[in-house]
Amino acid sequence: MRLYLSLMTVFLLGVALLGAWPALFSVMIFDAPGSAAKPELWMLFLSVFSLPAVCVFAVVMAWKFYKEGNWPLARGAILLPTINLLGLAVAVLISHYW
Repeated sequence: MRLYLSLMTVFLLGVALLGAWPALFSVMIFDAPGSAAKPELWMLFLSVFSLPAVCVFAVVMAWKFYKEGNWPLARGAILLPTINLLGLAVAVLISHYW
């Protein structure tokens, strides 16, 4: 379990660092007139903008749960950023097929 958390920590902190660049420019999603009224763009924005913070939060909470001996919650916490990826996929699919 400790090896799994260590590898996921390195991976998620790398994702947080690499995801900070797109997060900075995610506000440009709303540049086009009328784009602020599209819900799929809001979902895309929230998924991209919150990814670095969610990754760091997931790592901190996973290690906290691991230290407390609650390993199932630690495994679940480290997978928290998958919600952002699912939101991103849904937003792309909705904007493509809607």
